[in-house]
Amino acid sequence: ASALRRDSRGLAGGDGADTGEVAGDGGMKAIEDICRVDPRFENMVTGRPISSNVISLTMISPMRLEDHYGAIAALALPENVNHQVRGQFDIALNLATYAWFCWEFWDAAAHKAIDCYELGLKDVLSEQINIRNEGLAREKAKKGKRLTTRDAQVYLSWLIRKARENNNISEEEYQISDNLRMLQNNFSHGYSSLFGNLSLDILSECSSLLVSIYSRTPKE
Repeated sequence: ASALRRDSRGLAGGDGADTGEVAGDGGMKAIEDICRVDPRFENMVTGRPISSNVISLTMISPMRLEDHYGAIAALALPENVNHQVRGQFDIALNLATYAWFCWEFWDAAAHKAIDCYELGLKDVLSEQINIRNEGLAREKAKKGKRLTTRDAQVYLSWLIRKARENNNISEEEYQISDNLRMLQNNFSHGYSSLFGNLSLDILSECSSLLVSIYSRTPKE
């Protein structure tokens, strides 16, 4: 189970992920190293199934770019998800893919993925957002004021609460979403550590949640 399904406080709380790595610790890559695998991948391994008529085994071997790409490509969103959300999530997947060459891209990918989940919630909850803002506009009008852009802005905390009320997400998904909210706050307000390939869990959860909310709430 991913850390998000257990408790993200160790990841999202305090000053950031306690991974022992520091963002930007390796410096900018030299031009001759741009297409060279990040050395932090060099000791990573993967299991490959080996089958025969007699026995099935798993061989442990060094991770290849194909393995890295395959794990990320599996998270691509289906066609029933809003095309703008899919397009933005593809950016997150591409960032994660290029983490093969620059480890720090993992964190940029995770941050982007959470923002895409927020974008998806805004899409499926667009009617509820309009109702909210119309109510706020009426209250403002009573005081002789107008609704501002800031007044109309909704944040992930409101979105996941409303999604749970409307059964767009389950109770378990609400807890995961709240952990993602804390992580988004962490990413947005400065942190010194790296999540690194833990970010794959974040991308996976965001992909699953987006698939789930669009399955429950079909959009034209």
